[in-house]
Amino acid sequence: MTKNYIETENLILRKAVKEDAFNLFNNFWLHEVTARYMLWPPIKTLEEAIARIERTIEHQKNGTAFCVCLKSTNEAIGLAGVKVLEDKSVEDAGVGVGPKFTGKGYGTEITKALVDFSFEILKAKVVRFGCCEENERSAKMILKCGFKYQSLSEEMERKWDGKIYRIKTFSMTIDEWQKIK
Repeated sequence: MTKNYIETENLILRKAVKEDAFNLFNNFWLHEVTARYMLWPPIKTLEEAIARIERTIEHQKNGTAFCVCLKSTNEAIGLAGVKVLEDKSVEDAGVGVGPKFTGKGYGTEITKALVDFSFEILKAKVVRFGCCEENERSAKMILKCGFKYQSLSEEMERKWDGKIYRIKTFSMTIDEWQKIK
């Protein structure tokens, strides 16, 4: 089962539409500071944003990826999603908002909404979230949401710029989620 819409206190996670290209470009994809911890490169033109929104729309058809929008204005400010693994566990597929939207608690809202979605809708038994080893703000937020540190990956190379990185993985069981929910 999938869901096309998740609402939090300040945000709506919904499927992207072509009209989101401009806001995602300006608020999210354009910024090198945002791409610093992501696997995708920043984009520099609106034409690239239009091509990317088409790929995003196609990707979001799987039902577990969303465009993050401000509830008050419906302005697209980022992207977030999860993926179901073969063992029926769920892991994050990225959570991000643009730089002018960080530090407002939106990451926590998104993460908690995706965890709830994973356990309630996707029927996961375990959910894993990860972040780049040096991304201390994300690691702190993931722990704040109730996850426990699990492991540190081997070194990997990011394709678009050759950056060497490692991923810290955190996990939570459904029982742990129900205790803090």
